Amino acid sequence: MKEMTNGLTLPKNFDETKVTETKRNRLFSRALFKESFESSKRGLFIVSAGNSIIIMIIILILSTLHVNATSSALKDLFSNADMETTIKESAISLYSGFSNLDNAYHSYYDGSNALETTLKKAIDEVEDTTLTSSISTVQTLYDLTYRFSSGTEIEKTYKAKNVAMVTVRNNIDSDDSMNEEEKEFAINVISNYFDIYAEDKSQSVENILLVAIPNTLVSMIDDEYQLSEDNLNALSSYIYNAFNEVYEEDKNSDNVSIEYTFKLLPLLADSNSEALINQITNSLMEAYLLDSEAYINDENIKKTIIINKAASYIVDVVSETAFYKYLPNFIVDYQTSVLGYPITYVWTGEYDENGNEYYDEKEIYYYRPELFIKVQGDMGTVSTILEKKHKEILTGECYSEEEIEQAKLDSLSDIETFKEKLDSFALTISDTPKEDEEISDFASNIVIEEIQNEVINRFNEKNNTNITDISQITAENYSMSGETIMNVARGYVASGIACYKALYKEYLESGLSQSDALEAASINGSKGVIDQLPGKVGENLSEMGDMNIYGIVVGYIAFGLAVLLIPMVYTILSAKSLVSEKVETGSLSFTLSTPTTRRSFIFTEAVFLIFEEIFMAVTILITSILSFLIGILMGSEDLLISLPIHDILLYVLGNFAVTLAISGICFLSSCIFNKTNKAIGIGGGINIAFFIFSILGLFGTNAIPGTVRISLMGIFNYETIFTLFDPLAVMDNNLGVFFFKLMFLFIITIITYYVGSKIFEKKDLPL
Repeated sequence: MKEMTNGLTLPKNFDETKVTETKRNRLFSRALFKESFESSKRGLFIVSAGNSIIIMIIILILSTLHVNATSSALKDLFSNADMETTIKESAISLYSGFSNLDNAYHSYYDGSNALETTLKKAIDEVEDTTLTSSISTVQTLYDLTYRFSSGTEIEKTYKAKNVAMVTVRNNIDSDDSMNEEEKEFAINVISNYFDIYAEDKSQSVENILLVAIPNTLVSMIDDEYQLSEDNLNALSSYIYNAFNEVYEEDKNSDNVSIEYTFKLLPLLADSNSEALINQITNSLMEAYLLDSEAYINDENIKKTIIINKAASYIVDVVSETAFYKYLPNFIVDYQTSVLGYPITYVWTGEYDENGNEYYDEKEIYYYRPELFIKVQGDMGTVSTILEKKHKEILTGECYSEEEIEQAKLDSLSDIETFKEKLDSFALTISDTPKEDEEISDFASNIVIEEIQNEVINRFNEKNNTNITDISQITAENYSMSGETIMNVARGYVASGIACYKALYKEYLESGLSQSDALEAASINGSKGVIDQLPGKVGENLSEMGDMNIYGIVVGYIAFGLAVLLIPMVYTILSAKSLVSEKVETGSLSFTLSTPTTRRSFIFTEAVFLIFEEIFMAVTILITSILSFLIGILMGSEDLLISLPIHDILLYVLGNFAVTLAISGICFLSSCIFNKTNKAIGIGGGINIAFFIFSILGLFGTNAIPGTVRISLMGIFNYETIFTLFDPLAVMDNNLGVFFFKLMFLFIITIITYYVGSKIFEKKDLPL
């Protein structure tokens, strides 16, 4: 029996050895590949044709559109908005600087001359023979009235002064050689004279005038300027010293008037002009002390110093805030005042006629966000220069030293340019103050000329031309004709200056200081329409202008989603039919009964599945290029710009990498499970989930305009392998990122195919 068994088994062992050796030498089975192709070719051709039709329709539809024209229009909108703000800023800056320089010059020059003249005239009045003669005559009348009056000493003095002053007023009023101010001064001097005379009648007329005239001068100046007690005391001291130096020390009244004008001017300056007046006065005093004779004889010395110091002061003031423009912007989520401070509302304790409470707006000068009035929704605005000055109050964080230093460096060219223009305006200053319209025109002409040169230079650079006149730019070769551009620019200039003047007046009337009103009006008056939009709205609209719609539609929507769906469904079914269906139906038993090994079978099926993906990719590549060429022949220039063949090749590669990864997952599932329903449920379910997540995640990507983008939806992009195909990286020409992500799709493909093959080779088959 044993021998029989050996005899029966020997041929079997011999046959097995022979078959095993044969199977090892055949890793790829052409017959099996051909069988799979014959059974799947109809479906493969239909799917490839369907995908090709979809991508052809999409590209040809895009070729009939002018999407880039819309994008260009949006860019022009924001370019014009930036131009509006820039033009208004320039016009307001120049107008304000020129106006302040002209006002500063004439205020100081005319004021110092008036004060110097008044002081000299008052000093000379002490020895004026006409005045002393008139006073002597009236004094006689005073004495007679006093002598023949009855009553107390006070009553007699009052009657005598009253009679004398009536005579004085009559004489002075009839004197046509004096203006009203001189008449008032003379009356006050004589009034003070008789007050002093009543106390001591033994003094000479000159000695009394040495007291009466300074008293009158001090009183009149104080009435006009409302000086503080300290400044009033200093004023009295300076004026009395001036009179003493002339009449006690016998100094020249011209020199004394000039020297004491230098001392008096700083006392009369208000808080807004104090620094400027001190700087000018110190410089004038230095020039006077250096060569008093030249200073007195050459009026241009004084004029030049005033203009230069005033211009330098204005440049310094501008320099203190110019760098804020270059500091990083931030979103302001709170309501702010005209000066950029956060505000809150405080109940006044009063009610209106309907019983509603009255609230006052109050600025807050420290970081207390719980008190701030938050803007509605997520509609914060981009910070203005005024708000940048108060960033720490608004955000609790201040700018770094590095940011401030860099901003100051960036602003240097602006400051230098402003200084040059201010110096050019200074050359036109004359003895007569300029009319407001003249200053506006001077500033406007400078800005308009600069804009014209800028437009011409940009046009020449863009079109490689060499035009020299704005009229040579027509609407046919530019977004607008040159004349239209300049008309728009003139409108911006005029509206900016007009808005600045209106706001400046309004802010002064509301109680703001001159410097605060000037700064607030300059900044708020230069705002354009876009500047007043909420920050995110402006960003989203600007982003739409920069979007490559062709790339998004073809790369993201088409290759990233649309032409993945049909191949994905086909791949799920194909992977199932190649492995798990054959196991379930038992057809694999017949295949493995041939010289085909498990390894040969699974390798061939894997190759065929990859072949199907390659076939679909090649088909869609050819169709895409043909559609692109047809679109070009139809006259679509936008395709050449926004959808070059280079990008199409990368989109097809990305699409192919995704389909390969999908096939790998389906192949792995089909190798693991012996039942087709499980293979489809797991492998297909995972890929369908990836597809759904990719659709949902689309709404959180930059492919969707910011106006409708839902950022939180982007979380789905972290749950799908489809994200590893990044069309946006292609559009941004960031190929390093594109290929880095794509690498992981190929890694997934290799791993799933390898693991699936190994599992199939080693698992128990229900044959």
